[in-house]
Amino acid sequence: MDFVWRVVTDPSDLTNDVVLAAVYNGVSRSDDGGATWTEVLGFQQGSVSAPYSDYVDLAVTSTGVFYATISSDGPNKGVYRSDDGITWANITPSTYPSSYGRMAIAINPSDENQMWIFGNAGTGEANNHGLFKYTYVSGDGTGAGGNWDNLSANLPHEQCYITEIAFELGYLNTQSSFDVHIAVHPADPDVIFIAGTSIWRSTDGFTTNTNNKWIGGYQCDPLPYNDINWQLSYPNHHPDQHFLTFLPSDPNVMINVNDGGIYKTVDDLQDSVEWVPLNNGFITTQFYAVSMVPGNTTSDVVIGGMQDNGTWHTNTFEFDSAWVEIGGGDGMYCAITENEEFYITSTQNGKLFLKEIDGDGIVLGHERIDPENGPSSYNWCNSLKLDPNNTNTLYWNGRTKLFRLDDLHDIVIMGDKTNKEPDFWVEIAESQVQPGGGSITDIEMCHAAPNTVWYGSSQGHVYRLDNSNSATPVQVNITPDDYPFSAYVSCIAVDPFDADDIIVTYANYGVQSIFHSTDGGLTYEDIGGNLEENLDGTGSGPAVLWAENYPNGTKFVGTSIGLFTTTQPDSSNTVWVLEGGIGNVVINHMEYRTFDGKMIVGTHGNGVYSTNLVPAFASIENTEVVSQIAVYPTLAENEINVLAPEGSSVSVYDLNGKILYYTENSNYMTVVSIQEFRKGMYLAVIENKGKREVRKFVKN
Repeated sequence: MDFVWRVVTDPSDLTNDVVLAAVYNGVSRSDDGGATWTEVLGFQQGSVSAPYSDYVDLAVTSTGVFYATISSDGPNKGVYRSDDGITWANITPSTYPSSYGRMAIAINPSDENQMWIFGNAGTGEANNHGLFKYTYVSGDGTGAGGNWDNLSANLPHEQCYITEIAFELGYLNTQSSFDVHIAVHPADPDVIFIAGTSIWRSTDGFTTNTNNKWIGGYQCDPLPYNDINWQLSYPNHHPDQHFLTFLPSDPNVMINVNDGGIYKTVDDLQDSVEWVPLNNGFITTQFYAVSMVPGNTTSDVVIGGMQDNGTWHTNTFEFDSAWVEIGGGDGMYCAITENEEFYITSTQNGKLFLKEIDGDGIVLGHERIDPENGPSSYNWCNSLKLDPNNTNTLYWNGRTKLFRLDDLHDIVIMGDKTNKEPDFWVEIAESQVQPGGGSITDIEMCHAAPNTVWYGSSQGHVYRLDNSNSATPVQVNITPDDYPFSAYVSCIAVDPFDADDIIVTYANYGVQSIFHSTDGGLTYEDIGGNLEENLDGTGSGPAVLWAENYPNGTKFVGTSIGLFTTTQPDSSNTVWVLEGGIGNVVINHMEYRTFDGKMIVGTHGNGVYSTNLVPAFASIENTEVVSQIAVYPTLAENEINVLAPEGSSVSVYDLNGKILYYTENSNYMTVVSIQEFRKGMYLAVIENKGKREVRKFVKN
């Protein structure tokens, strides 16, 4: 049951809890609600070339008649019927294709003796797809006991080729069995929906090819590709369909799930179907990267690039707020310049865009800007970095070397999404990874070291590029001596105010994953600690995918099982603590802002999260101790007293960075009630004239 394609129950059995599951290579049945299972169809092993069937589908009528399809890449291939879910008859028609993948089943709710099959045929009509109608007559349904109609010739197959992205939108496409579904309208069996990358509707049961309508997924937008309003997807919808179902009380209301989430239409018979997304609060988004507005701001604007769902924008941290799409494709690394003057988005395989966006997330202008003299092929996901000391300077991952764009203002935004930028990029030849070093995986910079870039490679190497903005940069190899050879550099995290404090993470399983240097990379220690099962990294430790190095000493690592922190890196003795509220989910990317301590965490499968850390400041002046302060008692049950100069602000945070109390322009003595606090340690933060002090206390 590693792959479960479909689960159905037996509505006709009112005594037993019967469940059938279409799984890898066969069908399993349980009569005790899944406590125990019996293999009832398939599961034979075939030849070396076709040992198993990858794809299985399953459907059941209201009277307990079951149908199953099994793909042709194994000895159990074919179409099956069963009156009890235990004994099966092969009813495969002679007109069935010899090679086929996932074939989906739909039963006619108005006449359950009729059943349709649609899917990915090895050869045939409409970009190699098949559509078959079966009518049960008698007996076990084999031979003359069932009638078959091959309707494949009537499948939709339009043309809408987009030259700029070299993609055909109009073909019927199920992406090698990735997205396959068929559904029959409960009130009208002549209305049949088939789904692949897009959704098509027939109003005559596909008995002809003249009554087909394209109603979801992609669209063939008549606007020019470079028009700012051109849309790849059908309005309010998303490609790559996986399921269709109907509201029992109103069959014209149809629910659809696809790679973009959940969608609904209140009239599936409309000439142009109108879709409504139901995705706010449906937290499954797979973020590759997240970004916020840098600098001295408290802006709530966040953007993030997501697998198969583009790049999106929000201007509020309110849960369930509606985000706005600002970029298409597979959304990858992204960034915002100070004061939100420019936004940068990227897509899979190295397409890079510069955009102007208003405060509500509406794109006002866009321009493709990846360098014309860049590599012929990129990584799937390509890192980028704005210089924190001048966010109009951009560094870009050119696969094996870095590229630099000195001033984003040089780019004229004219609405060209097609052509690469020919003029303003500087190819930094000195940054070339060493022979056998693979491709660049991460780029890092920090406030404390202007014109210094750190970057890592897919073969585990770590480099520092000094004088990166000059005509003669200098590459320094700072790879840890005992780095794991079977892993890539997933992240380099440098303390923004201390360039000697560096974390390097390596992603793979069974390797030492986290290295820490306090001398700029001259030496490292492995601080994997309790995240590794064994000292040498072997065992069941997680993959480590990202790190952040906060100036107060807190180290964050994003892993394949969640977010962990430590404040005391101590080689193999390091204790990493799982942070709550996010879950055991892949953490691909994080970003923080020192000015107000805001931090965002992008997960690959559970959305994006935020927290508030204690703000950190760069200058000596801003970190000076506020005089004449005291917090007492340090062990308290009901209240604490905060002694501070008049006019100070007083904040109280928990150790997750959540603010629990705040007052500004306090009196000389402030009494803070902690009666409602949970037991544990808290931070009292006192600020006065740009200076601050943090004191700990414990709620008893």
